[in-house]
Amino acid sequence: MTTTPPQSSGRLAGKVCGITGATGIAEAAALRFAAEGARLFVVALREDDCLALADRVGPSTELEWVAADLTDESDAERAFAVCAQHFGRLDALLACAGGSGRPFGDGPLHSTSLQSWNTTVALNLSTAFLSSRESVKIMLDQPSGGSVVYVSSVAATNPVAGAFNTLAYAAAKGGINALTLNGACQYGVAGIRFNAILPALTLTPMATRAAADPETLDIVKVRMPISGGGPLSADDHAQAALFLCSDESKHITGQLIRVDGGWGVN
Repeated sequence: MTTTPPQSSGRLAGKVCGITGATGIAEAAALRFAAEGARLFVVALREDDCLALADRVGPSTELEWVAADLTDESDAERAFAVCAQHFGRLDALLACAGGSGRPFGDGPLHSTSLQSWNTTVALNLSTAFLSSRESVKIMLDQPSGGSVVYVSSVAATNPVAGAFNTLAYAAAKGGINALTLNGACQYGVAGIRFNAILPALTLTPMATRAAADPETLDIVKVRMPISGGGPLSADDHAQAALFLCSDESKHITGQLIRVDGGWGVN
């Protein structure tokens, strides 16, 4: 799914912004960050996705990318070493890497295998842990601190009985919420902020099946009234990420921000 490049107002001018992932919310964020003057560091699993994103961003934005498996510690260390070497700094990280655990067998508690659990948690929580750990190592060496923004999910905080029942995914996103609060508490003294965006159903490649399911859309109509009763766009979250990565949010940390069309209160 493609996103129209936004207009620029220079809100990230000169900042080095890291993004994990290259499709969906990550793609929308890269386009919006680039339009706002950021220099981009992108880490994604597939080289083809990195190349496609770099092509969409265009040559006017400085963009360095690395294809790496962020569930693997040595690969994560290798990737962020490239960032430190190329840019010498990192002002913000948007940790988008992750995905549905359904292909691995994620489901209700009573039917989820340990292998499904481990794979899904690695894909969603370990990637967030390793990418933010390596980012914070860079940020601690710069007096300006930085901003870490995780992509969590309303699945961790506002489940729906009988629907969206993927235990490992929800638990992994709950772990990301804990990373957010702990990071904000422990690294505030170093000027490093931690916040998380909690999307509801969003039109991304991961959500293609759900967005086409009539029963799911019936739930969305009730749970997401201010979105017009339909899924959100990836750019809705990119706009929130832009705010959290910019100096406009310099006094905001430790927040779990639902970008959910009203999901959490309906």
